[in-house]
Amino acid sequence: MREYAFKHYNNPNKAFYDFTNLGGDCTNFTSQVIHAGGAPMDSEGKYQWYYYSLNNRSPSWTGVMFLYDYLINNDGLGPHGVDSDFFNVTIGDVIQIDFNDDGIFTHSPVVVQPYIKGSGDLYTLTVAARSYDVFNRPILTYPGVKRYIHLTQYFK
Repeated sequence: MREYAFKHYNNPNKAFYDFTNLGGDCTNFTSQVIHAGGAPMDSEGKYQWYYYSLNNRSPSWTGVMFLYDYLINNDGLGPHGVDSDFFNVTIGDVIQIDFNDDGIFTHSPVVVQPYIKGSGDLYTLTVAARSYDVFNRPILTYPGVKRYIHLTQYFK
């Protein structure tokens, strides 16, 4: 997941549409990272997460709020997540940001380096993201409220 993030944070994978000029590419990129880690796409049931083409994709593949709803509520095929915290996320987990503290989360970077327990350095938790094209950026350098989603499992 970390390798995929490094390879594509500033070099979009041509197999996926780049949504940078259509509101942002962060959640699309994060979904790609999760998928690259082995999570299968899920096009069945109430909650779905898939990308087959620009015009054949689920809202959860590219939408911040939809990805959260999918990860937290999915009970079938594909990745599952739980609400977590700063100290308990790991590589490939998702952090979503509400820049304005208005209850609307609008950015979905992916963890590439978890907090190093015992280091005393809170800046060791870093993320990668598209739209703003960053790799290894400390999450604490982003303003706003964060929510942490730990991926627990997926079913093939």
